[in-house]
Amino acid sequence: SRRPPTELLMREKQEDAAEVAAAVITYCFCSGGMLVINKIAVSHTPSPALVTLCQFASCTVLVYGGKLTGLLRTDEFEWRKVKYFLIYVLSFSIGTWTNIKVLQDANVETVIVFRSCTPLAVSDHEIARDRPRS
Repeated sequence: SRRPPTELLMREKQEDAAEVAAAVITYCFCSGGMLVINKIAVSHTPSPALVTLCQFASCTVLVYGGKLTGLLRTDEFEWRKVKYFLIYVLSFSIGTWTNIKVLQDANVETVIVFRSCTPLAVSDHEIARDRPRS
């Protein structure tokens, strides 16, 4: 027997919502877990930059190794494409180093609270930017 189209659409929406919820929960566990691991690492290392460097190096090796073994498909390195991402890479690197540096002096809960407030600050700045000036 064929199901009505509205029932199929509802089922698809429920499956999509469940997939999004699973992704959010997984992200929260990974993010929280990495904060705890980073706190432990920075507590046992004299330099937060070393922790950041090790993380970036291990990611680079993992991705490049995945490419060499055929597990990952990546674009070739082309300077004309890469140069547009430099500001993003620099911003991300500074943000990551800053996060590690804060973990050196603050507890994990404080970092989580400030991270959670970041979208609020961004939205305030966007609202202020888009507000017509008189």
